[in-house]
Amino acid sequence: MGTEDPTTTSDDASRERGRQALQFYQEFIDDCDLGHFSGTFDDWLAERTEEEAVALLEDMHNALDSIPEEDPTGADVLSFASDGEPQVVAHISCASPDQSGLFYRLVSPSHPDFSIVGPEQLLSALEACGVDNCRIEVEAGDGSSSGPVEPPMLDSSSVGWVEFIMRAGQCLAKDPAGGDTPVHRGVAILPAGTNITNGDGDAYVSALSSKRAAVSCGVDWADVPFVGRSWFSWCPEGDQASYVVDVAPAPLCLKSMDRAVAYRAAGHLKGAGEANVSIADGNDWMDARTDRFGAEDPARHEVSDMIGTLALLAQNGHAGVPRAHVSTWEADAGLKLQLVQALSEVIQWE
Repeated sequence: MGTEDPTTTSDDASRERGRQALQFYQEFIDDCDLGHFSGTFDDWLAERTEEEAVALLEDMHNALDSIPEEDPTGADVLSFASDGEPQVVAHISCASPDQSGLFYRLVSPSHPDFSIVGPEQLLSALEACGVDNCRIEVEAGDGSSSGPVEPPMLDSSSVGWVEFIMRAGQCLAKDPAGGDTPVHRGVAILPAGTNITNGDGDAYVSALSSKRAAVSCGVDWADVPFVGRSWFSWCPEGDQASYVVDVAPAPLCLKSMDRAVAYRAAGHLKGAGEANVSIADGNDWMDARTDRFGAEDPARHEVSDMIGTLALLAQNGHAGVPRAHVSTWEADAGLKLQLVQALSEVIQWE
């Protein structure tokens, strides 16, 4: 009779817990979306009476015990790597706008021919979920370690990354100097009275000092009547669930199929198909499967993009979204980066 491999059994149990976590998390999102529940995921789980839900909650609270103590990077900022070779820190100092205007790219200082293009949604999910220390390994589809690399687009929103983060779990960062004391997660603040505004034609980006963080984004789709001009705002403090429900599901939106074809021809959106990007067609979205919030999808996706750009302020294990009111109107990746660069020069950490 053969003996059971305890490692395999442990891995299977871990995967099963992951599947359970994802299942319960989806039910939580559905309840919030339908208005049946208002609160955090922990609150939702605490109200469940099923034995497996109680066990899952205990697993989440004890997640630190099941995660290796060592930091896989030894660093306290986000970084990207491809096949263990070039690395680039996800920081404003490494960012530049892509020629498309849709995305920004992160360029490795030591390998200038290597770059990550379009990490906004991944970084947005990490930032909104409170993950500040992370090593992300990206393998190019052709196995190369040069040229631009595009992270998986999933459905072009950040909700898929949120679900993966939920499945993996989180733990408190430890002091790199040693000891078991969790590192304080600092918040970037603007000095009182600070007003930063940059513009290009009708488009602008702005950050005003505030007692509460808020991100507001507007789009001018007057040439697409069913969308028109719209705004959406998100306030992160004390309500992580609002990001998951109101921001994360919004997909990338394009005004026409011609634009989608042009972006693909220029080498972008390689990781997405027609069902992954919302494309306007007359009086509705071309594919109903991509419709999450109707006419509000473009503005909500812009909020997610802006969060993923503000994440470039994060450093030393601190949050990226500052305690300020950040607003944009028709801003491309270049304008957003200009704002983040200006913020990096004046923010203080609390």
